[in-house]
Amino acid sequence: MTSKNMKQLLALVVVLVACMAFYAWFSSHKDEEQKKEEEKNTVEADAILEIKKSNLKNIKYVYNKKNYEIVYNKSKKKGSLKGKEKWPINQDTISTMVDSVTSILAERTMDGTDKEEYGLDKPSKKIVVNAKEDDDTKSYTLLFGNKAPNDAGYYFMIDGEEKIYVVSKTIFDAFEYDAVGLLKVDLIDSVNSSLVYDVNISSKDFNLKAKYDGDIRAGDGTWKITKPYAKEKKGVSSIFTEYFVNYESLAYDKCVAYKPSKLSKYGLDKPAFSVDLKYYEEVTGEADSKDKEADVTYNKKTFTLLVGDGVKENYEGEELLTRYYVMEKGGDRVYTMESSTAESIMNNSAFAFVDGTINGTELMEYSSVEIETADKTYKIQKENKTVENEDGEKTIEYTYKLNDKKIKTTKGDSVSSTLYALNYSGEIGNKKIKKDKTEVTIRYNGRKDGAKDLVVKFLNYDDTSYRVNKGGEEIFLISIEDVEGLIESLKSAANK
Repeated sequence: MTSKNMKQLLALVVVLVACMAFYAWFSSHKDEEQKKEEEKNTVEADAILEIKKSNLKNIKYVYNKKNYEIVYNKSKKKGSLKGKEKWPINQDTISTMVDSVTSILAERTMDGTDKEEYGLDKPSKKIVVNAKEDDDTKSYTLLFGNKAPNDAGYYFMIDGEEKIYVVSKTIFDAFEYDAVGLLKVDLIDSVNSSLVYDVNISSKDFNLKAKYDGDIRAGDGTWKITKPYAKEKKGVSSIFTEYFVNYESLAYDKCVAYKPSKLSKYGLDKPAFSVDLKYYEEVTGEADSKDKEADVTYNKKTFTLLVGDGVKENYEGEELLTRYYVMEKGGDRVYTMESSTAESIMNNSAFAFVDGTINGTELMEYSSVEIETADKTYKIQKENKTVENEDGEKTIEYTYKLNDKKIKTTKGDSVSSTLYALNYSGEIGNKKIKKDKTEVTIRYNGRKDGAKDLVVKFLNYDDTSYRVNKGGEEIFLISIEDVEGLIESLKSAANK
């Protein structure tokens, strides 16, 4: 590079550095000027209004074009809704209201005083606070204008004064309640899923009545299902407990009516779903000493919930079911409950609780079991005998016979386990069968405890299922695939 080119390059570098330095200075100077300009228009402010809660008399506000007045009782530190003094008002909501208006702090103080500029010529909300001052009553009218930029709050002023502020939106939001919205939302007593001993459910698609036969606290019994089936069915304890877990987290969303005259407005005159639970509430007392455990008592409790119409809301142009109207039987309030919560107890079927085992008795408890198919009948037997070895140790050996011939134990075990594992796959629907055809018959003969012999027939239904006729009762289905699995295990056992 020549000396001349080197000088030109150095000159360009100097100019570039100078430009960068000027840009940095200019940006900093501009930010400072902008900051000073903003400080001219807004300055930090402190308290706008401070009222002793003990001096507060009432708060008046308008919501959805209706007037409401909260009367404050300083001795009880509680509020009531004027005209509805006996209503069970949510005191947490009242406390938030009181806190909001007795200590108002400014987020910012505006330099301007033009009400129209800040939407205060036509306030979006007006709250009147009356408080004792000396021997008189002082009234403060709080005005809220437009929303401040960046969701910073609302423009605000006290009527009769000139200063305009920005205050927190929590003050505005504290008074977004109608009379029903002020009602206390009850908490649902937590149900211990392992201590429910009786359930009665009624709905269009899910009907179930069942009771625990035994002491649920000890877990020494079984569930007996009496509805919707004509004959009592055995239930599965783990399935019941799993279902009752949903009741441990039930919660109301909000109150929408108090002592309504017409339940039909909410679909609660004829509930779409109702549930009645009976359960034990476990109460642990205090221990008398370090060595003695605390006493535990069990109180009987009942919970009855009615579910009415669903509530739909528009979400991105689509009507979605988001909540249900609910109330407790004998209660005085109608609530909403989130759809996912309500549906966790509604969306089920009685069949889900039934012990689906077609016959849970071991093969060896019968003198024989006969399986009759279209082309062959199989008779299988399982017997045990005690065998003593040279050392005098005794063991039990099982032997199987198929059609009176001894078969390998492994093959006999396969047939036995497949037979024992036959389960219902569902309930028989409204499908009409033109002509009955028995595909397979199983006869459980000579039960050793003297119980009556059992005959189970599998009849035609559709391409995937057979109807199950058990002791003359037809309610459930079985998968054809499962029945074919049994027949295959029998064929395999018959082949040496």
